[in-house]
Amino acid sequence: MHILLLSYGCSHNDTSDKLIDHYDELNVSMQNYFNEKDLPTFTGKYVEVKVKNIIKYNFNGKDTYIYDVIIAPIYNQKTVISGIRLSSVEYGKETDKFYYEPNDSYEKLKKGNYTYESIDQILANEYQFFLADYSEQYGYSLTAEQFESCLTNICMTVTINDYKDNVELTNLQVVDYSDEFADNEIIKIITKENILHSSIHAYVDIDWYGDK
Repeated sequence: MHILLLSYGCSHNDTSDKLIDHYDELNVSMQNYFNEKDLPTFTGKYVEVKVKNIIKYNFNGKDTYIYDVIIAPIYNQKTVISGIRLSSVEYGKETDKFYYEPNDSYEKLKKGNYTYESIDQILANEYQFFLADYSEQYGYSLTAEQFESCLTNICMTVTINDYKDNVELTNLQVVDYSDEFADNEIIKIITKENILHSSIHAYVDIDWYGDK
């Protein structure tokens, strides 16, 4: 039996019922999320973010930082996610242009694609994106200290049920690329097509889609 979710809207966000308390009823992506017990975890008011890794990768001679994170709602309620925006924890709007690439694509999402009416529909979404120094292209400049902070202290604002939930991802650790990361989706596309690409998808094995 599935629980119907009726609450919606920023004034009606319900914090009385946590998804973790309904593990057996959850979508496999949420179960996978909760099974990730050893990842750095950052909690907002209504969403939680786990960071799988940040990979420093040389793409066409430029250091590119590839982020792999999982975003999950915390509570059992009708859920609409309508945007994801990145900014600097320390420097705010001063460094907005540094995050242009992911914000241009994901600051506004199609609500119909991320509307979850019932507990078994709620997804944990794996968000893979990249950051790099495009200062010449976008007309900004950062000090070395700003650049480092923009990579490792990120405010991720998830718009959930019309509420902008700020989740601060701080003291993130960057690792150099090695073969163990060859299955990263962004790196696989770079290898095949020599282009950079970001994505959001349910946190499931690719084989899971073929079984549906």
